Amino acid sequence: MVYVNGVWTANMSYPWYNATGLTANTSYTISTRTVDTTGNVNLTWVNHTTRTAAEPTPTPTSAPEDHIPVAAFSYTPQNPVVGQKVTFDASASVDPDGGSLSSYLWNFGDKRNLQTTGAVTTHVYRSAATYTVTLTITDDEGAQSSTSKSIQVGGKLPRVKATAQSSVSAGDTFAVTITAENVMDMAGDQATLHFDPTALTVMSVTEGDFLKGAGTTLGAGFERIDNTNGTVTFFYALTCPESGVNESGVLATIIFSSNASQAGSYELNLARVKMADGTGGAITLETANDTIELLNGYLSITAPEARTYASTAVELMFTIHETNTGLDWLAYALDGGALVSVTGTTVIQGLTAGEHTLILYARDTAGNELESATVHFTIHPGDINGDTRVDVLDYQLLAWAFMAKSGDATWNEAADLNCDRVINIFDQQILAWHFGTTYS
Repeated sequence: MVYVNGVWTANMSYPWYNATGLTANTSYTISTRTVDTTGNVNLTWVNHTTRTAAEPTPTPTSAPEDHIPVAAFSYTPQNPVVGQKVTFDASASVDPDGGSLSSYLWNFGDKRNLQTTGAVTTHVYRSAATYTVTLTITDDEGAQSSTSKSIQVGGKLPRVKATAQSSVSAGDTFAVTITAENVMDMAGDQATLHFDPTALTVMSVTEGDFLKGAGTTLGAGFERIDNTNGTVTFFYALTCPESGVNESGVLATIIFSSNASQAGSYELNLARVKMADGTGGAITLETANDTIELLNGYLSITAPEARTYASTAVELMFTIHETNTGLDWLAYALDGGALVSVTGTTVIQGLTAGEHTLILYARDTAGNELESATVHFTIHPGDINGDTRVDVLDYQLLAWAFMAKSGDATWNEAADLNCDRVINIFDQQILAWHFGTTYS
């Protein structure tokens, strides 16, 4: 006989029993008595307490795990230089889930960022340096990952340079040019030039044509000249964003006068030099300074002047203050050519149309050398009236002065085309040779 929790349940003739209909996770007492074949009941109970098992908890169904994408990229060329286009390729980046990549964020390490939807992009570096490039990718589930690489950009650093002629006579004027070299996308510049105010004086500062080649600039007229402390400062910038100039050019020209009593060597040193690119970022650069030698004595060209001549010859005239030892040698150089010795005022013949330069050199008997400032002048043969065209208007001026000599009432120096101080058939021939010419 089988009882469950004191309630008869079944009589069994075999040694096992399956209880059914029980409640899960519940304690039950199973009791049994045995009866022999003649019907005698064993009064001793055999009890056993047990507990049914709990119902299994269903396993929840979860969404597949979103794995983080893997960022990777390469670049070419492997050894780029300043100004060269670099291609960055993130095609090796993957999404392990089999999804797609929705964006590529590039940090090129030079304060420039770019977000793209494609894996390939390009970039140009404006300065030589080592940059850290970081790529951040985002997949279609919003998961992100990043990776970085270093890139070495070679090439010459942009440079700002002060340049003067090697020497001038003490008391002469001379120019210092401030130039930029090896620049890329330069949109603004500033610099201060230091000099010795006991020997040098700034007369003027003029903005160069380099930056103006890309558009309108600001800064001209606001230069700061301090001849007491020996500084001159300029600053120029393009007015149009995202514009700039490349390669090399003149930023400014500074005209100095020198003290005739201060012969010696003087430094011209740049300071607080900065350049900005087309986005307003700073350009890494280097500077180069110069020196000027003020020579004992004074040598200055008074003719030709810095203007345009209608003649094919010019008269060389000069002023010289010799040293106490006396003058030993005098020569000029035309257009950087060979030295031509002279003993005094002379006429330089055979000049061709175009721009020319002239420098005068002298040496005293003690070996001290003098050098004049460079004179720049232009030759437009036959253009007597200076309108850049050789025509009947010039011929009329020559006709009115024909056969006149220097000092005559009808004398016209501009019509003396061969510089012999008389206007005659030789000047007429020069005009005829160039009749119909237009000069730029």
